[in-house]
Amino acid sequence: MHFIIDANNLAGKLKMLGQDDFDRKLIDMIREFNRDRGVNITLVFDGTDKMGDKILIDHNLTVIYSPKDDFYRSADDKIVEMVRGSFISGDFAGAERGIVVVTDDNLLRQRLEAAAGETRYGVRLERSTDWAERIIRKKEKIDEADNDDKNKGGLSDGEIYGLNEKLKKIWK
Repeated sequence: MHFIIDANNLAGKLKMLGQDDFDRKLIDMIREFNRDRGVNITLVFDGTDKMGDKILIDHNLTVIYSPKDDFYRSADDKIVEMVRGSFISGDFAGAERGIVVVTDDNLLRQRLEAAAGETRYGVRLERSTDWAERIIRKKEKIDEADNDDKNKGGLSDGEIYGLNEKLKKIWK
């Protein structure tokens, strides 16, 4: 499975849209949410640059800032292009098992339903609202576990993860 997330839409459901560095915060939140799941996720943000940008965060998470030009008016256009199979399969890890697009944007959902027949992979739509609820529940569980760990005097999962990330950078 490959999940394509309408990042601005999900950030809005998480009430993050408009915060400073909301994109960074959402990327970190999705990385943490996906840490145990290990599925392939592409977050697609509205870009401001004519060229756009693609950033590989880790082997399961890619971030795309859509180009802003005459062809791409928003991230929605980039998402539709991705679903239509314009990308090479190597850029779409897990897509052979299907594509799931996460958005509550009704216009985008209509465009994706029309484009689904143009892709060689199956396409399923999920709601950002549902993802936001799952992300919040998992974050609450992690925070609760962190508090329990702090009360026991040991390192929390978040602290261990942070240390591991720092060690990886040192060892490279």
